[in-house]
Amino acid sequence: RELIAMRDAVRRRNGYKSDAVRKAMSMSQSDLDGRYELLTPRLRQYVDYTIQGDSVKEISCKLAVKEATVTSMRKKALRILGMRHASEMIREGTLYGYGLK
Repeated sequence: RELIAMRDAVRRRNGYKSDAVRKAMSMSQSDLDGRYELLTPRLRQYVDYTIQGDSVKEISCKLAVKEATVTSMRKKALRILGMRHASEMIREGTLYGYGLK
């Protein structure tokens, strides 16, 4: 199975990561809890909506702000959470149950 997954990853031209590597890359829940607590209530709203899968446009409508504000607040939240991409936020958030309101 590992060899098939490697072959498929190479064909798709994206990096292959074994289960052990994926698990090591994931934050522990206590790490994420601590960083999540550093967010202001308003930043938590941006994070929660992002984890729920809302687009920048949808979040801007729900929070009555400009799309540029959503983008900059999302970047700020990512920095505080120690993440680089919104996809990380979504993966880690859904893994540990954030954004489920």
